[in-house]
Amino acid sequence: MVDPNSSQERFYYVYSCDLDTNLELKVCTLEGKRERKGYKELLNDPQLRYSGVYESECSDLYVTCQVFSDGQPLCLPSRTSYKPFSTRWNWNEWLKLPVKYPDLPRNAQACFTIWDVYGPRKAIPVGGTTVSLFGKHGTQRRGMHDLKVWPGVEADGEKNTTTPGKSTSGEDQMSRLAKDADDVDYVCTHPEIVRVPDPEILLENLVELKHHKLVRSIRSGTVSRDLKPNAKTRDQLNQIVGYPSTKVLTSEEKDLVWQFRFYLTNQKKALTKFLKCVDWSQPQEAKQAIELLGKWNPMDVEDALELLSSQFTNRAVRQYAVSRLKEANDEDLLLYLLQLVQALRYETLSSEEEKLTENTVDNLLEESIENQNSDTPPTQEVQEMKVSTTTSKHEGLDDLASFLITRACKSDYLANYFYCLTTLKKILGGWECTVRRKMLGKQQDFVNAIVRLVKEVSQFGGSRNKKVQRLRELLDAAELTTFGPIPLLLDPETKIKGIVAGLQRFNYDSPGKLTIFKNGDDLRQDQLILQIIRLMDKVTTQNEMHY
Repeated sequence: MVDPNSSQERFYYVYSCDLDTNLELKVCTLEGKRERKGYKELLNDPQLRYSGVYESECSDLYVTCQVFSDGQPLCLPSRTSYKPFSTRWNWNEWLKLPVKYPDLPRNAQACFTIWDVYGPRKAIPVGGTTVSLFGKHGTQRRGMHDLKVWPGVEADGEKNTTTPGKSTSGEDQMSRLAKDADDVDYVCTHPEIVRVPDPEILLENLVELKHHKLVRSIRSGTVSRDLKPNAKTRDQLNQIVGYPSTKVLTSEEKDLVWQFRFYLTNQKKALTKFLKCVDWSQPQEAKQAIELLGKWNPMDVEDALELLSSQFTNRAVRQYAVSRLKEANDEDLLLYLLQLVQALRYETLSSEEEKLTENTVDNLLEESIENQNSDTPPTQEVQEMKVSTTTSKHEGLDDLASFLITRACKSDYLANYFYCLTTLKKILGGWECTVRRKMLGKQQDFVNAIVRLVKEVSQFGGSRNKKVQRLRELLDAAELTTFGPIPLLLDPETKIKGIVAGLQRFNYDSPGKLTIFKNGDDLRQDQLILQIIRLMDKVTTQNEMHY
């Protein structure tokens, strides 16, 4: 295509995949002379006398065209219509092939075969030729082309075709000559990467920043308060609310949630999606989000775990998540204790808050020990008085660490699984905490002793009976048969004070407790599996699917 308004010839190209039309090729003329068969061929095949080559000088020939790629046909063949000839073969007819341009590969070839009538319902090939539809630069061939016809054969559609349309008779033979030329020393250049700094690469996009301010404008709060979505927008909001927690919201989805934030306050599942679309670096926007947080329908306890991840660093949001966790009992809290302990790394406390947390922990531990040492249970009035005093004393501490320590001090079962808090030495302090750490240390020493025994038995040579006998001898040691009562790791409510190595089989009537010790397995993996089983049991029980 040439630009007629340009002084110079400029060609414009389009991709073949954008042309939704069939391939059309024009068959023009056939030049040359057909040689008649000799008498020997006529004797061998007398029917040749009635073929087109013997009837007239220019017999009624017709041409078929078919597109091939790597030897495979891409469409059915198309043929020219009937036309009588007198002095020369001249068709001048367009053939519309049953294949479109987007379906043509780069190596597509058009195969032309010229046919002559040989007999009833039979034709013989006069000749064939093949030409590629695209040139070496990937552009479609255009204009008129003179193709060489290979006599007596059909057109070959293979990749290395035997009937090429390009004639080789005009090629020169200069490659066979010996030429003496001057030696030229070419300059060897090495490419060099030039780094061009972009001073605006780390700056904010002013257009996006202006759009964000206009969408999140404070003036739009009055309008958004009474804004109701239509059916299509409501379906989009429900789809966004149903996204998993790992789904990253786009800027359009964030703007849509912010626009209908007042409408979504009745959906507790939409709170996390709303908090994700808030830009906490903008003070006015963060202030609106915190004010709306108190008006939102309270979310479930299990959904509050997401607010304690690294994505949410705002103190008000994390305090809200801790306030929702306070509604969970010890059994439910134990299901998510592993994730809660991992979320402690994202807690950021100032020096004053850390000091206040230390004092709170000391007071909580003192109250816990006093309750454990008292023989008479307190009355209901005393309990209510203690609760009110504790609440007023520790008011304002809604961080995750204080919450977990408070619940751990009230339950030995939670405290046992909260062993990782012993590493927080800047929070733990006082002789009461030392007693608890010593108890946990005794449990660790007990496990280390069992591990050493297992390693020694595994390295001991002999049969299985000899290894069992060796294990019993090691378990009969004084430090393992009798020791001070310590909580069992798997069940802290059970106290153990020795190992009975003489039992060969477990008796259900025995007062002892059977415990399986596994060496070499990943404890974290076992904890996750047990956690999943307990969660599945809880969900099925709540949905009345537990049988």
